[in-house]
Amino acid sequence: MRHQHHVYWRLDFDIEGAGNDVVEQRGLSIPGFPLWWRLVRETKRTRSFFARRWRILDARSGRGYAISAGPADGTADAYGVADLWFLRYRSTELDDGVGIVGGPPADTQCRLDQYLTAESIDSTDVVIWYAGHFLHDEHHPSAHHGHIVGPELRPINW
Repeated sequence: MRHQHHVYWRLDFDIEGAGNDVVEQRGLSIPGFPLWWRLVRETKRTRSFFARRWRILDARSGRGYAISAGPADGTADAYGVADLWFLRYRSTELDDGVGIVGGPPADTQCRLDQYLTAESIDSTDVVIWYAGHFLHDEHHPSAHHGHIVGPELRPINW
């Protein structure tokens, strides 16, 4: 039975303490434009040719982590919703509220969009939700049939 899997991680880095985080997305290398630009409001992203790398940094120290897609992470479809969400920290936002694993798609689809309120995430406590998506097909296994998915995290300025 060929089917798609969607895996979600909640990442709360708290670099140099909770708060004062900044998130940047890498853009295209175009003369006269910055390579990295800051995300200032809660948002979600889908990985594409134009958006493949992000970083979260402490605004004062510049320490942080670069976030890149793993080689088998795929891209969200309509059911998977998005690949990353950048949200202001809330102690009540620990999961998306979906408590079942079987049933109709409308009952099991990721519900992280409910937390998107367009609040500022610039120099605040930021939580990043990261999603990996992969096809499971027993008859045509991929090179990553062991289902190794997830972001690559690289330290910056440590």
